[in-house]
Amino acid sequence: MTAFWALMKVSFRGLLLSANPSSKAKKKAASGIGVLILMSALMLYLGGFYSFMFGSLLAPIGRLDLLVLIMGVMAVALCFFFGIMGSAGFVFGGKDNDLLLALPVPVTTVLLSKVLALYLENLIFTLFLLLPATAACLYYGGFGAIFLPFLPFGLLLLPLLPSALCLVVGFVFSLIQSRVRHRALVNNLLYIIFLAAIMYLSMRMSFTTSSGDTAGALAIGPALRWALPAVWLSRALCARSLTALLAFIAGCVLPFAVIILLFSRFYKKILTRLSAVHLRQDYKLAEVKTAGPLAALYGKEIRRIFGTPVYLMNSGIGSLMLLGGGIYAFFKGDAAALLFGTLPGGSDILTGLLALVVGFCVLLCSTTSASISLEGSRLWILLEAPVPVHTIFAAKLLAGLTLSLPPVLIGIPLGAIGCGQDPLAVFTLTLLGIAAGCFAVLEGLVLNLLWPKLDAVNDTVIVKNSMSVMVQVFGSFGLLAAGAGLFVLLSGKVGAVGVLLLLAGLLALFCLLFAVLLRGWGRRAFSRLCS
Repeated sequence: MTAFWALMKVSFRGLLLSANPSSKAKKKAASGIGVLILMSALMLYLGGFYSFMFGSLLAPIGRLDLLVLIMGVMAVALCFFFGIMGSAGFVFGGKDNDLLLALPVPVTTVLLSKVLALYLENLIFTLFLLLPATAACLYYGGFGAIFLPFLPFGLLLLPLLPSALCLVVGFVFSLIQSRVRHRALVNNLLYIIFLAAIMYLSMRMSFTTSSGDTAGALAIGPALRWALPAVWLSRALCARSLTALLAFIAGCVLPFAVIILLFSRFYKKILTRLSAVHLRQDYKLAEVKTAGPLAALYGKEIRRIFGTPVYLMNSGIGSLMLLGGGIYAFFKGDAAALLFGTLPGGSDILTGLLALVVGFCVLLCSTTSASISLEGSRLWILLEAPVPVHTIFAAKLLAGLTLSLPPVLIGIPLGAIGCGQDPLAVFTLTLLGIAAGCFAVLEGLVLNLLWPKLDAVNDTVIVKNSMSVMVQVFGSFGLLAAGAGLFVLLSGKVGAVGVLLLLAGLLALFCLLFAVLLRGWGRRAFSRLCS
């Protein structure tokens, strides 16, 4: 038991300490805890927003049980989405696996310590999603005091489901990466399909709450009747059903235990097969294609982006959301236009909300905050190559813009037109998206030069938990808050379009400052990385 707790502590600390490239343990621990706090704050915001919005719709008709069902499914889905990539890299792709398996401890102990580290992370996120739902139910009178003995079971056991799902799907993705010829394409398609489902449900929930559609909120419940553990949890808390509580406990514990036992039996064989090298026997002589330095480096960056699923999904999630949301709003945005059209100044409010969505999606799309760190031990090749540093920077910036600008040019006009915006507002929103995209890639490159992480155990740690990535992601929330504040202060004086033009100009100014910084300090910082 002592060995198990020691391994689990090491595994959980490994998830936290991966955020900081510093060699000092105190700084690494502080940064890891900071990342955890920021992620918890995001979950708390999502949980509070959707809980009270749905609570206001469901309370008048006495169906707050659907609120617990919806938030339970959301908790599992979000924990699964944020943990699936970590499972593939942390459980099946960690560089310390050989060392851990060589220790005089059972294989089950090693596997369970890693999975429970993911469980602890999921547990924290679940708490900050379900506690706001509980608060909303109490506020709207859906719970009595008798529900309190049932609540800890839901909070503690529900995270077992995404942890088990992460283990299974992470293994499938790791197997695909090691065996399938076009593994990146297959993995990317799987990620995109899952993300599209999450986006569809999220947008459906957002449109339902914003339009006050009680019938739409009720329709979500039957659509989730397949999620039996969440259904049982809802019945246990709202109806105080002991039978439903026992069914929920069994539905969470038994699948988790079966999956752990199954994988622990074959864990060593799985890791051996995943790390095995297969030599090709179909080599053919062919003409070698050549290209200029910029084109060659740009092609390398593009292949890395689209050839590394965890990199593409983390840095390209904003582009997918913007493109999918724009298409969805083009067909369904008339409801939002009608709703805001009935409010005083509703047109300007809707324009501001669209700008907020655009900023959120575009600022999330930045490949450059991890592009230098992903060079890892191969960075010296770039440093020793007869290529100017500004050419290397240009290739990384162009690759990032290739991922972010096409969705901006397609998704923003479609979404703005669907929501009834006039041509000037459509043009201004698109211009704002272009400025935000350029700002994001330039800012990401500066941050990655400030906090490079060249010794990560795998790519997942870099693109999910490295300091430069986390600073850019959560710094973007501060930028969005500042932009929203300026919009509220100035929109009454210069109009919504005038404020958005001002924001686009400020972003362009920051782009110029970042470009000047990269030409001077950036070159010197890049040259010092391997010194």
